[in-house]
Amino acid sequence: MPKKTPKPTLSITFIHNDQREETIEALEEMSIMQAAKYAKITEIDGTCGGCMACATCHIYIPEEWKNRVENEDNEKTPEECDILETAPNANKNSRLGCQIRLTQALDGLRVIIPPNDI
Repeated sequence: MPKKTPKPTLSITFIHNDQREETIEALEEMSIMQAAKYAKITEIDGTCGGCMACATCHIYIPEEWKNRVENEDNEKTPEECDILETAPNANKNSRLGCQIRLTQALDGLRVIIPPNDI
């Protein structure tokens, strides 16, 4: 039986509300939400498990990363926009972490965790 080739790892930095930065390692092809849950980033709930039925994986993509994220076939869909309308503090840089698949082109990605004012 052939050996499975392990997926490459990459890093993502989460910027918390207190400006603390937390860098984690994630596997390529994971979603940002999956990576956050695996690393126990408590502000990212991912209640629906990634089926885009809630906004508990709401994040902000910094302006300098927006084009790179969207060029990796992670464009914001109309369905994602609808769910983001339910997210507190949503803005033009808002995304659902479950909808962004990680690739090597996103190695070093920085994301901001929005304030949770529910």
